[in-house]
Amino acid sequence: MAWFNTSTGMKVGPICCSLLIFLVLIPVTGRSQDKNITRGNQQWVQYYNQTKLAEKWSLLVDGGYRWKDDLIHRSQYLVRASGRYNLNDRLSVAAGFAHLGTYTDIEITSKEFRPYQEIVFTHGEVLGLNHRFRVEQRFVQATVNHDQQFDRFNWRFRYFLGISIPLLSSSKHPSRNLKLQVGDEIFINAGEDIIYNIFDQNRLLVGPAFQLNESLTFTLTYNGNFSALNLPSEYTFNHILWLGVRHKMDLVKSKQQ
Repeated sequence: MAWFNTSTGMKVGPICCSLLIFLVLIPVTGRSQDKNITRGNQQWVQYYNQTKLAEKWSLLVDGGYRWKDDLIHRSQYLVRASGRYNLNDRLSVAAGFAHLGTYTDIEITSKEFRPYQEIVFTHGEVLGLNHRFRVEQRFVQATVNHDQQFDRFNWRFRYFLGISIPLLSSSKHPSRNLKLQVGDEIFINAGEDIIYNIFDQNRLLVGPAFQLNESLTFTLTYNGNFSALNLPSEYTFNHILWLGVRHKMDLVKSKQQ
């Protein structure tokens, strides 16, 4: 199979570049100040399915599992689904629901029920740019000392900016390619229970994406995650290795065939 380098002769807009640099520097500047930072590592696996239901409608479903401390301890599980409507080729809106469980040792001590809404804007012919703004309503049920339960609610606002850089493509298989994906996502909390962690977290993301065909893409992402706790001057920084499988299905094309 013959591979060749793909040119990336497109100029990125100066505003997008400046914004990405600013977001990337957020965790760096946060760590440089006088704060108590707990460091660790996590390992995530996640499956994403995107099914095209009609010309403008798609169903998005994903599920994942997370470990920490070199796969020794469980961390979280996640399932999520949403309906997406394409306003045009570049702009889409979606609404969905997510459920998460968080482990302490081997027990699930926190469950989250999370409706959310988002808008996604993509542009760029060769060098792909992706903007996503998501609003989440987080209902959390937590257990303390096995029997004491409490509920809390807060809003969370997320902005993601990603750049997809073509590296290699196949002359025999046009849909087969390798890209470098670089991005950053910042999370902001709001609500009466939010005191010290208005800034929730920042994710710096970088890693390859190998598209095998039109349906399957495999990603391996490094996630440098800098998070704030709802305590004064308490933060965490995790080195996260994130394995993803992205699966696309097109029911419209299947019906036409």
